[in-house]
Amino acid sequence: MKCPNCHETLTGPCLVCPGCGTVFTGETAEKISLYFDVKEQLAYLSTLKNYLDSSLTSLNTSLGRLEKVMTESLDEHPAGEPESAAGPAENHLHPGAENKFTEEIPAESAVRKPEYLSSPSPLSAPPPAAIGENEFHFGQKWLLIIGIITMVFAVGYFLKYSFTKGWVGPTGRVALSYFWGIVFLGMGEWFRKKDFRAFGLSLTGGGIAVLYFATFAGFQLYHLVSFGVSFSLMLVITCFSAVLAIIYDTKWLAALGTLGGFLTPLLLSTHSPNQIALMSYMLILNLGILVLATRKSWRILESIGFVFTWLLYTAWYAPYYKTACFWPSIIFLLLFFLIYAILPVAGTLYRKSTRSISSLWFAAPNALITFGFAFALVTDRFSTPYVSIVTILIAVVFLTLANRLSKDDTPKSSAFWYLVANAVFYLVLTVPILFSSNWITIFWALEAALTIWLGLKTERKWMTATGITLILIVAGKFIFYDYHFVFHLSRSWYFYNILYTKMLPERILTAAAVLTALYKSSRQLHSSAIHARSRWGGILFVAFAATLFITLTIETAAFFHQYVPGARFASISILWAIFASALMVQGFRKENGIMRKTAIAIFIVTLFKVFLVDISHFSTPYRILSFLVLGMLLITSSWLYHHFRKMLTENAEAENRRGKDETV
Repeated sequence: MKCPNCHETLTGPCLVCPGCGTVFTGETAEKISLYFDVKEQLAYLSTLKNYLDSSLTSLNTSLGRLEKVMTESLDEHPAGEPESAAGPAENHLHPGAENKFTEEIPAESAVRKPEYLSSPSPLSAPPPAAIGENEFHFGQKWLLIIGIITMVFAVGYFLKYSFTKGWVGPTGRVALSYFWGIVFLGMGEWFRKKDFRAFGLSLTGGGIAVLYFATFAGFQLYHLVSFGVSFSLMLVITCFSAVLAIIYDTKWLAALGTLGGFLTPLLLSTHSPNQIALMSYMLILNLGILVLATRKSWRILESIGFVFTWLLYTAWYAPYYKTACFWPSIIFLLLFFLIYAILPVAGTLYRKSTRSISSLWFAAPNALITFGFAFALVTDRFSTPYVSIVTILIAVVFLTLANRLSKDDTPKSSAFWYLVANAVFYLVLTVPILFSSNWITIFWALEAALTIWLGLKTERKWMTATGITLILIVAGKFIFYDYHFVFHLSRSWYFYNILYTKMLPERILTAAAVLTALYKSSRQLHSSAIHARSRWGGILFVAFAATLFITLTIETAAFFHQYVPGARFASISILWAIFASALMVQGFRKENGIMRKTAIAIFIVTLFKVFLVDISHFSTPYRILSFLVLGMLLITSSWLYHHFRKMLTENAEAENRRGKDETV
């Protein structure tokens, strides 16, 4: 019995195909189980029949011996004579014969009965199918493969020996090679029709290999035919092997033909560019793989095509590429990427089967190889920002495939999220290529927030963790990199080396993007029912508050440094006090002790700053204003503690009772 998707032979009842990973459920699984039950019963009855036939033959032989012994006994004791003291005639049988006959008949069959009938007898022999199973496997498969390889070597060495001895000229040698290839094909077809399918198909594969060798020898070794003729012959052999693979429904012939097809340009290499001819041939070959692998689920074709396509592209690019070849090179590059991006998803959609991540193994390498070549090609011809066209195209292809796959996946499969992750990666990669300065921070902040949202929406931990990591990196980049290298903040952190208003819109937009992403992400994580995610929400809120605090401090210090230098230190102290007060109010509103304690810490730092540092720099008006504002805010915060004392006390008592109950 074969899998309905990949046509691999199933050796027993199973819920998952070992070849393609298709999961059998419902009626299909029940039919497969019933099939193997019936097959097991039939094997048991067939073996029992063989045993009964063998037993009848043995009984007939024993009966003949018994007849012979009785005849001899009657000749020695004619009729009327008394019987010998030895007893009845049957005692003249071979000693122990009766016991032998009894022992030769086992209590149960020699094969394992189906489980619902009985268990096998300890005296019974193993079933014939199990005797030497490894031996039969080796003899039927590996001896055949080794034999065919040996025959191919024999043909090669015969040609070499005939060349040395001068028996056969170059034309005769090539003709003999074609003859042996045709003989192999004919023998393979004959054995296949005689119900030796595996043996016949192996001979057919050997014949195709010999035909490839003969064509190679005719062009490269003996120069009997032109490049066009030999190339056409190899193309015909490749198409012939593909047709045979479809007719015989075997992937190994297709794999052999595909491998031969990709080796053809290498075997017939003339050491000249021939870019259009070579890559057009590769494109046709890959389109054939796309059709075959999609319809037949022959994943080995995908692997062979992917590996050899990029090997041939690299083998051409390294010695022959010039800037004048840019457009053909980039077009074929993108076409090859598109084929191997579509191939696994097309097969899944065509067969309506579930695709695992392992079956998409070449999706990421395919995109990375394409990006690498595109980067080299585009930067050589144009400039780096134009590479973003390729990265966006790659991301769009992945998102389109993921969207198409999502229509058949409920819930979304791991393959869907694998494609989405690849798309997000190239979108993130696009930003530093396409944009510069603060725009990188803006887009990365938005992408990080989007990644966290997708991770929470789809319950993908790795996606949520990626978004959290990215957004923390973005916040650090904004504070420690952008302010200094993009917005020209001095090393002293309280004035700009340019006019304050020169890049003010860019600073506001960047800060708004980072702070919004941090705040929204922290709210989403904090509202999660899972404790670990809620804890990360708290961490992101701390990052949001810290980023906001540092940003406001920098902007306030820089503004007053340029326009009201004498009020610079007082303005920072007032800002800190206002920030602490706002945090205190939020702490009471949200009943969040961490916010309130943080506000108190900021108040303490502000007090130290005012009394120990700022007092020596303030002029009298600003000193009065600073002390006045700070004092009013401290008094207001104290009033909040008085006003909400009862609520805080009740909450603390409730927490203590809850803790005691949990301990008990």
